[in-house]
Amino acid sequence: MQGIELLPTNSQIVIRVLISTFPGTILAGGALRDLNAGLGPSSIKDLDFFVPFYTSYLDVQDLMVDDFGYRITNSVAASVWIGADTTIDSSVCFEKDGDQTVNIIWMSQGNTPIDRLSRFDFGACQIAYDGRDYHTTTAFHTDIADRTFTLVRSDSVEQFDRSIKRYLRFKERFIGWGLRDPHDFVGQYSPPFVDALPSAFAI
Repeated sequence: MQGIELLPTNSQIVIRVLISTFPGTILAGGALRDLNAGLGPSSIKDLDFFVPFYTSYLDVQDLMVDDFGYRITNSVAASVWIGADTTIDSSVCFEKDGDQTVNIIWMSQGNTPIDRLSRFDFGACQIAYDGRDYHTTTAFHTDIADRTFTLVRSDSVEQFDRSIKRYLRFKERFIGWGLRDPHDFVGQYSPPFVDALPSAFAI
């Protein structure tokens, strides 16, 4: 298991402080996916943290802006995200020159950060770090071993649309990684982006 020890020192500090300051917080998704896929830390542009619903926005802002020297570049409610599910409430993006971007994502009420693990669309993304342990799913290990992106969930045509477009972006960095659709989401939905589908499933 490839972990945060491969990231730059500044990123490791941010991870440890955020997780220890706001109990229940996890680092999940893209950064850990990329490390375990062998892409290396230089390919990682941002870190995604999922925090409990009750986490104070002002406390997060004080830590990231006042203590770490980041600046807020974007803040958005999940209700405006196309393809977002009900587990997410909102997110704030923090940037700092020379460091990886930090995205703080608030869970919606009644959902915990670790619950988010099984909600990621692709098996390869289903990995999280809680400050002590790494949490993964069977789908994650299968995708990493087989060099694939398996679409394990899609609750709507909007989510399916978003996932396929994500995979098309992934293809530029994950050379030779295929796309699997074991639940036949293509057959369940009528995608509005049919022109993209042949290139998505060509591998």
